[in-house]
Amino acid sequence: MAAGDIMIDFYFDTKHGVLKNKLNIIDYKESKVAERYCFEAGFRELKSENYFSAEPEYMCHVHNVLYNPMYTWAGQYRLIDMERPELTLNGLSMQYETYKEIDNSVKNVFKDMKDIRLKDLSMDEKLDWIVTITTKLWHIHPFRDCNTRSLIAFIYQYCSSDSLVLDSNLLISNLDYFRTSLVAASFEDELIEVYPDRSYILGIMKDAFSENYKH
Repeated sequence: MAAGDIMIDFYFDTKHGVLKNKLNIIDYKESKVAERYCFEAGFRELKSENYFSAEPEYMCHVHNVLYNPMYTWAGQYRLIDMERPELTLNGLSMQYETYKEIDNSVKNVFKDMKDIRLKDLSMDEKLDWIVTITTKLWHIHPFRDCNTRSLIAFIYQYCSSDSLVLDSNLLISNLDYFRTSLVAASFEDELIEVYPDRSYILGIMKDAFSENYKH
């Protein structure tokens, strides 16, 4: 956004401090409980589908299955630019993709996915590649909210399509750390000499990926 611009977040109920939702929830803590419930139920449904497609539409499908019971915009790219203060950045915000560029940026990531054959990679190369696309998609932040959990579900399906084991429970149970590791891997500000650090996301993803090294 240009200096002086005001971001109008029409997704947000400013009176109650929650995202507008189909369930008419106006309590913040209750809304978070409902999101977790939707995620758990939707993730079970996605696993039962036993299907994956390296297309942007499938990523949107994942988000929709997870959060359609709660949000009208589930599975749809956000229509506003976003700022979100990060405690680990002393209140600074990530520079997420502008909403007008989401479609092109997502398509570029999926083009790269189609060019890479997981079966041709060593286990370390697979891990590095999965971390790469996870970080890229999260940095784009295509949806208004619930990007981190939906990305876990998407990457889980991606791994499963190649018979790789991803311990999604490890990532979900350490969601705050996982998200913070994505912040570290994505944030860059040359003025204050802060550059992307992939060590944290590589560490937790390697733990979640560890079962594959036993074969």
